[in-house]
Order: sequence, then structure tokens, then C-alpha cells
Amino acid sequence: PRTWGATKSRWFSVLVSGTCLESGDGLATAAFVAGDGWVDLLARFPPYVGMAIEAGGELHRMAGWPS
Repeated sequence: PRTWGATKSRWFSVLVSGTCLESGDGLATAAFVAGDGWVDLLARFPPYVGMAIEAGGELHRMAGWPS
């Protein structure tokens, strides 16, 4: 982030699946920083989809996440 400080998020991690590893890695970082807006962010970059893990362990998958 612009402040060079740590982000505050309820998310432990955001994983991204798509066609390019490098782009997916960058999108995963951006999605994590976006916090609760991670789904909206990833929806702008098809065919990339994501899965987020809350700090408590609950999983949240976008439609299209591989099973």
C-alpha cells in the first residue's frame, strides 16, 4: 500500500487461478490489498477467478473456482 504499512484485513489469503502465473500472482496481491472488494476486482479480469480464506479459516470461492 501507499503508506508502506501493513494492511488490515479479515482475509488470511487470496488465491487466484487463471491463464498466466505472473498475472495471477499480481492479481492475488491486488485482491488481498482490495480487502472485501477482492471479488469485484477479480471479476474485471476474466478468465481469472479467486478463492479467499478468512483469518478464521472460512473459504469464499468465486464461481468458476476449480474444484
